[in-house]
Amino acid sequence: MARFSLAKATELDPGFMEAHNMQRARDRVPSARLASAEMSMKRGDVERAKEELRAYLKAAKPEDRQTAETWLVELQ
Repeated sequence: MARFSLAKATELDPGFMEAHNMQRARDRVPSARLASAEMSMKRGDVERAKEELRAYLKAAKPEDRQTAETWLVELQ
């Protein structure tokens, strides 16, 4: 049943698998949160993008924070 649901979701929305994989990766790979934020911005989901950026900033090394900080300021 789960495979059918996943297959159906992918059929209905070709970007579903990309989003699904990104969600799984973002908890293990902080930079995946930047990609997730960018995808959210492109979809117009500004609040989700802000959440992803804030979460990234909590986990990122100081030298890797500039992009996220810039995007967050732009979204305010």
